[in-house]
Amino acid sequence: MGIVRLGRNVLRWCDSCNLPIIEEKVCPLCRSATAEILLTPPGDCRPAFDYDLRKIRELADSQFGEGCGELLLQPDRIAILSRSPALDRMDEIVSDGWILGALLFDPPSGDRIIIRPRAAERMLRKMNGKVTADAGALPSIGDGSNLMGPGVLAADERIRVGDEVAVLTPDGAVHATGVAKRSGKEMAERARGVAVKVRWSAPKSQRRTAEKANDWRMAVDANRGYIERKVQTAKNFLADLAKQYEKPIAVSFSGGKDSLATLNLAIEAGLRPDILFADTGLELDETVEEVRRVAKETGLKLIVEDAGDAFWEGLEVFGPPGKDFRWCCKTCKLGPTTKLISRNYPKGVVSLIGQRDYESEQRMRKGSVWNNPWVPGQIGASPIQKWNALLVWLYIFSRKLKYNPWYERGLDRIGCFMCPSSDIAELRTVKEGYRGFARWENYIDSYREKMELPESWKELEIWRWRRLPPAMRNKLNELGITFETRVPDDAVAAPLRLKTASGYRPCTEGGYSLEGVFTRKLDLDKVQNLMNIIGPVEFLKDENIAKTGGVIVFGEGAVSIKEKDEEAIRAISDDLEQIVIRAMFCVGCGVCVGRCRSGALGVEERIWIDAEKCTHCGECLGPCPVLRFGNEIE
Repeated sequence: MGIVRLGRNVLRWCDSCNLPIIEEKVCPLCRSATAEILLTPPGDCRPAFDYDLRKIRELADSQFGEGCGELLLQPDRIAILSRSPALDRMDEIVSDGWILGALLFDPPSGDRIIIRPRAAERMLRKMNGKVTADAGALPSIGDGSNLMGPGVLAADERIRVGDEVAVLTPDGAVHATGVAKRSGKEMAERARGVAVKVRWSAPKSQRRTAEKANDWRMAVDANRGYIERKVQTAKNFLADLAKQYEKPIAVSFSGGKDSLATLNLAIEAGLRPDILFADTGLELDETVEEVRRVAKETGLKLIVEDAGDAFWEGLEVFGPPGKDFRWCCKTCKLGPTTKLISRNYPKGVVSLIGQRDYESEQRMRKGSVWNNPWVPGQIGASPIQKWNALLVWLYIFSRKLKYNPWYERGLDRIGCFMCPSSDIAELRTVKEGYRGFARWENYIDSYREKMELPESWKELEIWRWRRLPPAMRNKLNELGITFETRVPDDAVAAPLRLKTASGYRPCTEGGYSLEGVFTRKLDLDKVQNLMNIIGPVEFLKDENIAKTGGVIVFGEGAVSIKEKDEEAIRAISDDLEQIVIRAMFCVGCGVCVGRCRSGALGVEERIWIDAEKCTHCGECLGPCPVLRFGNEIE
């Protein structure tokens, strides 16, 4: 998976105190040098809560043998989790100053632990899955090679293909860890070929941590100076903001940790901001309760705008939202936010938002203060823009702030309960603990049946995409899963219209995006040719997708458009609707041929474009009988 650096790797460790230290190269408590923990980017690490610790220990017991869980993560130690790139979800596990491995959710099989050599050393006396290598094979393994069959001296007979295993030296020391490519019995035969695919060799570092008991109170004390410096910087930022803009100040509060930290920083800076909450109608019960609790305990004015059933009504038009088709942001978030601000702040507002560089490339590029062009009157600002998640949590712990209980139930971010940006692991966590999930599951079941999709479409949460990313497509191929989205028969006879979600949202490349859906299935062989009117077309026939510039059209009717501003995006959506109607219903009258100055238009039963001659001028988009009559009658 791709690696994205969104900020510096700030996690270090004091081996003497056995505590995490943010950024400081010298421990503030004992003045010893600290060691950098080389997290996989983006490195937005956070505390492991009791739920996380219990889950990891149970998995360790299941995978490696009873008792391995407490050897891996000892009861009197803290641990840190750091999200890493993966097909679905992977969190690196840090404890006692070492990355011990990772908690991986591998669809469809579920959670498992990948171990590094330090983890194997901790669990060794109770661990299953040991492979002893010949001394002659050790140097090549240390240089990154796999353990081959002839290099195996002995192997645990319980090892299955795909198991995580430890490779030992002849005298029983951990030399490497990896994944078994053969069963234990097959390894014992020492036949040629790979026995263990080696992931990690034992570290050459001579670091030795004290492995003292620790807790998060101690971690706060060790980082207190750093925390207070960052708090003072944030307070100065807020003071300057209040002077620069003569507008009311409010906090956009989501019920999550980042907006909680932002709100408390504003209060510490002497501000009395309003609390703004856009209720999408998809919030977890505890999130709504958290918003009300914070407003009551702080005594601040709470202003709520409720999207009501906008999402459920939108489903009937657009179908499930997706990572690449997020119409829900407009109807459930953007719309209510715009109404809230226009109604309560006619002269504008400075809205403090708990966004951080480490969350996404888009947020990293935005900066700490920005004008919000899609919500008129709102100036956005973030006092925690450069903070990572661990600093946010240490600040919350240092102030003894109450926080959303879902963080202690396995979630590391709070939002809509079935957000398409969620991974499968998160959705399963929510499903286990949120009673409202059943309504969504009932909808997905009915949609799947209507579209004649296999059970795997639901199991792997494929609804989260209109166009599958390569990694997920490869996974489906690996599992032997194929399916095609179809449009139900009752939609085929409907008049063809492009229905769009109201409003625009910022897209990841800057500018705006618009999502919509045609009311009928499209014949992309016809449509893609006429899309040359907009620009050069890339037709991905196997995926049933046509693209030109920022326009993507899916065969089942979905559309995504990205452009620099609202005017451009509206013009393109209007043109695209004309183009699709013409392509679908053209009778070859030739009215438009005379308008083409480059000679790119021709008629063979229906209109067609010579892509090499087309200049994409759009002059052919004029009066057309189909636009007036044909769309209503086929």
